[in-house]
Amino acid sequence: MTSKARITTTIGLLLLIALVIGACSTEPATDPETDYQTALAYKAGNGVEQDSTQAMDWLKKAGRKGHITAQYELGQAYWQRGLSHQKEERVEQDFTQGIHWWKKAAEQGHADAQFQLGRAYKNGAGVEQDFTQAAHWWRKAAEQGDAWAQYLLGLAYEIGEGVPKNFNQATHWYSKGAMLGHPDAQFALSGAYLGEDRDITDAYAWLIIAKANGALYTRSRQIGFDGFEEYHHLTPTQITQAKIRAKELQKQIQANIAERDQAN
Repeated sequence: MTSKARITTTIGLLLLIALVIGACSTEPATDPETDYQTALAYKAGNGVEQDSTQAMDWLKKAGRKGHITAQYELGQAYWQRGLSHQKEERVEQDFTQGIHWWKKAAEQGHADAQFQLGRAYKNGAGVEQDFTQAAHWWRKAAEQGDAWAQYLLGLAYEIGEGVPKNFNQATHWYSKGAMLGHPDAQFALSGAYLGEDRDITDAYAWLIIAKANGALYTRSRQIGFDGFEEYHHLTPTQITQAKIRAKELQKQIQANIAERDQAN
């Protein structure tokens, strides 16, 4: 056999081997979105028998191919022990795997994954506690309009956790979260207006809004602030002005939320 014939034969064998390997592969030649939609079908029992194991398998296939939503949902599933709260859909809780998938989604710009990753670093759950990393990921989520991240980043600046203390930055991020309807950010902003740039009318307006929206007032315990005494000396005119201001702000908040939701 000539050298040319041997080369041709070798190439043919390699092609045959490749075809056999491809035919035996367990990984279907599908695109990430198809994998993700298949996972949703198994999760909901839509057109197929409901099967959480199959749903997780297809989510992983989509996640490995870079599907950002699948990556985030895998992180949620491992963190919450399943795709839902149904007992039959439970998976073994695995914070390490949860962090693994959240980080992949976060690095692609998924705001919810960035927020969750920030919380994990804040609490030292699945990763070593790192306030700097918590603030880093909250900033990324906050810049995308995540109101929870905006509030927590503001709090980080106020108490100097993971970032230098900075009242102006704290107020900036509290304002962002407040204008997107976050009750604790609204309460925090009320306190901020009693600070360096004192404005008792706006402070009381934000307190009215925070109370109406169910603020938990947790941050008052976190920083030792209770500004209610300040409002005992408001005049009837100041109270009326604050109520008018609160109504104006509520309208703007509703418009901001609608605009954000439409953009998403």
